[in-house]
Amino acid sequence: MAAPACHMPFHSQNSAPTLVTSSNGVPELARFFTDVEYLFEDCQINADTNKKRHILRYLELQDSRLWELLPTFAAGTYAAWKNKVRALYPGTSKECRYSVADLHVLVGDWNMRVISNIVQLGEFHRAFLNISQFLMSHNRLPENERDRAFQMAFTSDQWDKIHHQLVIADINHHPDDPWPMPQILKAAEYILHGTAGPATGSGSSSIGASGCTRAAVGQGRGHPGLVDHRFMNIDTMEQVKCIVDSGFQIVAMSEEVCHELKIKYDPSVILNMQSANGCLNPSLGLAQNVPCTIGDLTLYLQIHVFRNPAYDILLGRPFDVLTSSNVKTYPDGNTVVTITDPNSGDILAIPTFTCGEH
Repeated sequence: MAAPACHMPFHSQNSAPTLVTSSNGVPELARFFTDVEYLFEDCQINADTNKKRHILRYLELQDSRLWELLPTFAAGTYAAWKNKVRALYPGTSKECRYSVADLHVLVGDWNMRVISNIVQLGEFHRAFLNISQFLMSHNRLPENERDRAFQMAFTSDQWDKIHHQLVIADINHHPDDPWPMPQILKAAEYILHGTAGPATGSGSSSIGASGCTRAAVGQGRGHPGLVDHRFMNIDTMEQVKCIVDSGFQIVAMSEEVCHELKIKYDPSVILNMQSANGCLNPSLGLAQNVPCTIGDLTLYLQIHVFRNPAYDILLGRPFDVLTSSNVKTYPDGNTVVTITDPNSGDILAIPTFTCGEH
């Protein structure tokens, strides 16, 4: 029995080829033509005229009319017409898929977001490979520059830990040579193994002259410190309770506080934080350049917003690095947090208090 005849799908069918637009606004022409030409072969559509007519059926009305107006549609081969179509969409050529600037944007974005768990490391690695392998295959990115770019996605604190692992594995590595990307990835996987997201210990204590709180020191965490933290939003100023924990790799805020202070955030920047029980908690977005005033010191922080966390504001490693914070506990049990203005060098000392006193 002869095989049933193949028919090109209707425009409304789910199996019909579609000209989609990528996240950067460029139509995916190459993929569209590949899908259509696969159907041409399967359905034995050989005549150039029929190929062009079928393609118009799968386009939006505006594109269909434009492509049909090209002189090569009525008088020209299918290949010639396709080349004229491509000329209508600069940047859609396979040769122009990615640029070195795209790689730098990706690296800078992840450095700002902070790669804080294994899931995010894998997400970044896949995106990095997608761009870097394309550039290297077109001789636009040397391997050593690729390795240096991969390193730049990590914060300075993370890189110190990664570098420590790398040196242990290869003590003879020349300091002027970049570390190979596969080795960096392996070391990063090691330091992020078992990484937990926002979580508080079983107890808590509070610090500051004005009632800020902090988590008690947890096993495996960096030192916590407490600061009197004020966020300014246009003409209003609110005082918010804070947790300072250098073991946390970002600065975070609760959705409730964010809405109370009327702080805007970008919902397209999402972090999937892994909690202590292994669950992934996605953030709601990123509030950029939020003015934070502590005494006479004003800082501008990038703050990730989370729903229903166990804190109002959590000041992680970026805050410690920016302010060179230092926590000192005296024999009488009192604790003072010292921070430094990164611009003027002025030092601000903030005393702590026991939880429940304020």
